[in-house]
Amino acid sequence: MATTATSRIRSPALGAASVLAWAATGGYVLLLAQQDTAEPIAGRIVVVAAVMLVGGLAAATGAFAPDPSIRVLLGAAVAGGLVPLGVLAAFSIGLPLLVAGLLALAAAGRALPASGPGTAARAAAAAIAAAALLAVGFLVT
Repeated sequence: MATTATSRIRSPALGAASVLAWAATGGYVLLLAQQDTAEPIAGRIVVVAAVMLVGGLAAATGAFAPDPSIRVLLGAAVAGGLVPLGVLAAFSIGLPLLVAGLLALAAAGRALPASGPGTAARAAAAAIAAAALLAVGFLVT
């Protein structure tokens, strides 16, 4: 089977970040399932799971993106969401989230020289927006 240009992994670091984010999501769900509570799913649980799932999806998308600018933007956004969440969850599922976020940041930094002008500013905005969405989600729930 021939490999096409669209099926090549362009950023193994973003691919690894996606796997880690999804593995942390699975661990989080298992951790919650072990708790003996009959309460309905709290909003904060949904926010945390959504950040991890969307972060994994964005990292996976960036791993295959042929355009370095897209890899930079997605990597920065993933890092902006997963690194703060990893710090907040340091005593449970934080370590894989921190590693995933740092891998995404490294992938963004690696693709930055090949990206177009102004990409660094847009990437910083994407990281700030992801962290802000996480903060708003925590404040609302």
